Amino acid sequence: MRRDRKQMSRGYNMRRKSVLASFPLDSWVTYGYAAVYIILCTILLLGLLRPIPYRVFDDTVSYTGASYTILHGIIDSARTPVYPLLIAFCRAIFGEVWQCNAVVWCQSIIFVISVVCVTGISRRLGMSRKEALLPTALYALFPGVYQWQFVMLTEGLTISFMVFFLWSMLIGYPGVPNLKTAIWSGVWLMLLIYLRPVSICLIPVYIIYWGWMFVKWKKNALKSVTVAGAMLILVIASLAGYKSYIKSHYGFNSLTYVSIVNNYFTAREAMVLLPRYTDNIYFRNHLDSVSKRKPYNSRGGIADENWRPDSVDIPYSAVEKAVNHAIADHPVEVLKIMPRRALRASRLSYVYMNPKSTPDKVLQVIYRFGVYTMMIILIGSLILMLIKAAPPGVWLLWLASASFTASCILGAMGEWDRLTVPVLSAVIILFCYFIVNTPFVKTPLRLGSNNRISH
Repeated sequence: MRRDRKQMSRGYNMRRKSVLASFPLDSWVTYGYAAVYIILCTILLLGLLRPIPYRVFDDTVSYTGASYTILHGIIDSARTPVYPLLIAFCRAIFGEVWQCNAVVWCQSIIFVISVVCVTGISRRLGMSRKEALLPTALYALFPGVYQWQFVMLTEGLTISFMVFFLWSMLIGYPGVPNLKTAIWSGVWLMLLIYLRPVSICLIPVYIIYWGWMFVKWKKNALKSVTVAGAMLILVIASLAGYKSYIKSHYGFNSLTYVSIVNNYFTAREAMVLLPRYTDNIYFRNHLDSVSKRKPYNSRGGIADENWRPDSVDIPYSAVEKAVNHAIADHPVEVLKIMPRRALRASRLSYVYMNPKSTPDKVLQVIYRFGVYTMMIILIGSLILMLIKAAPPGVWLLWLASASFTASCILGAMGEWDRLTVPVLSAVIILFCYFIVNTPFVKTPLRLGSNNRISH
């Protein structure tokens, strides 16, 4: 019996050694990944263990209010339901006092998971295990990204959800897309739209990519493309039903009244919102008083940026109708303001919060750059993609980043650093992809890259 036990023990130890031997623990790359996660978790814990680990903005109040509204079966007119549902879930589990703490903990945990997916996306684009360490580290340790996990706004969750969407679109890539890709990409598209309505701009990207897959793989991709089309129909049908509810209860056609306010400022900035576009006497009086006034204040922002229709009993439906007509009649004038907005956006920095820990202070010095950096990377990537034909996965990242960025600049009057931060993951991966694939640059990451996924 003792001999049998010794043999079993010896066999178990040998199996254990063989399993451990399968992990390349002697590789500096393994230690590199381990270091990234250790540093990231240390940074997050230092932030989460503070007495007050979260920050609130003006919009936080509306999200919290929507979390109570939605529990009564009423869709909120200001906020789509995903983030309010997260707040309501955390309140139900941890109580009202700890709900904000619980939300930032959830965001941080989800963010750590998204770091794994960034590695997965990079590998699917053909980067070796060594090369994928670069985008993983830049994404995980860039303060302009992880700082949003401590904020009670949608940015933290949208950053991770964007990664999950791109990751789901590339399941099985560069091979034939499967049904799992079609289903999960549709799910994440819907979640992104109901988390941040500007994500509607990803629908054309979704269509282009799946159309490309059908052209490339033809019959082999027919089932997955059909399912992806069904998921898209489901997303559009849900949006139609959601807008129908908003129309019947609140009288306007947008998903939220926030988009109406943003469009109002766009029309004001272009100076095309004239009194003749409305029949509402109160709104006409307001436009009479501001339509001839210069739209910019001394800080370069919109002069009447604090104005809200409900503050003077003007229905949002009246504002929406007037704004839509004004923009439709003057598309050229509206487009002319975009270069100015893009210039103003380029001056903003992604890292602007006061550091709360030593790692934060060090990393802010290392990684401090602004929105202009993202714009340069997108322009440079496009040039390289046009010089040498890029695979569809690379185009997917570029189209998602460019469309999301353009929609934010077009649709919002400011805070473009906050609004465009969700696509930094894709921009970082693009940057690293061209660093390791550009023939003009010899990087040590390419040496010994025998663990590369081929296209």
